[in-house]
Amino acid sequence: MNRIATSVVALGLTAALGVGVCTGFASSARAAGDAGIVIATTTPDDSLIVAQSPIATAVASLPRGIVVTNHGGKPVTLSSQGKATISKPRPGNAPATFAGLEAGRSYTVSVGGKVIGAVLAVSEPAAASSLVVRATASPTTVDMSWKATPTAQTGPLTYDITASAEGKPVVKSTVKDVLTARLAGLDPRALYTFSVVARNTAGAATAVFATMTRTLADITGRDGDIAVTTVKAIEPAPAPASPAAPPAPAAPTTRTIYVCPDGFVDAGTNCTK
Repeated sequence: MNRIATSVVALGLTAALGVGVCTGFASSARAAGDAGIVIATTTPDDSLIVAQSPIATAVASLPRGIVVTNHGGKPVTLSSQGKATISKPRPGNAPATFAGLEAGRSYTVSVGGKVIGAVLAVSEPAAASSLVVRATASPTTVDMSWKATPTAQTGPLTYDITASAEGKPVVKSTVKDVLTARLAGLDPRALYTFSVVARNTAGAATAVFATMTRTLADITGRDGDIAVTTVKAIEPAPAPASPAAPPAPAAPTTRTIYVCPDGFVDAGTNCTK
């Protein structure tokens, strides 16, 4: 009886839907940790069959545009309800770039006839404004707030926050879809310049700045964990004047008393018998 060998190779792309970025990825075999390589054989005598599926990725990485990479040279198309399909039938090895799209519109991306996901085309964000930095109870922490206008055309916005001072390490933070942030780790003795930059996948706006004119130690009265106090020197009060010494007692006077002896009579200055 002839031996029949059967080999099975699992390949596939599944859609990962998202705003701004979408990624197609191999099915359960890739999720098992095989990095896209699936090997299967019914007998030890069969040669190993190896197949790897590239990961096609689409990103709105330029204003009003979408760039598709890892397409393997297969036709790439964008479609959106009410709009004509846009296609690059022979993209070659370079990324497939679609420009001049409508900002705020979602486009379905297909590679080789298979949908890999939907991407929102976006415009570059406008700069944030009205940056306000407030002191907190801590001399090393500030609260920041600003104004911005996320729209359907810009999509979700991320804000990069920095605080820089001469001779000090730059303190950085990032927040998404909020207009406030708390920045910690500042030097209470330094004068910082704060900046906020709004960005999305298509690019970054110009920064908005605010600069301190007083240090946090001055404002909060604290320098780290130690209270900063100013002590005014107090002049000692003059010593009270010593009371006048009592006058010295007068020297005792001596008076000679003459007494007549027995048998004599006092007669003025003489004793008469």
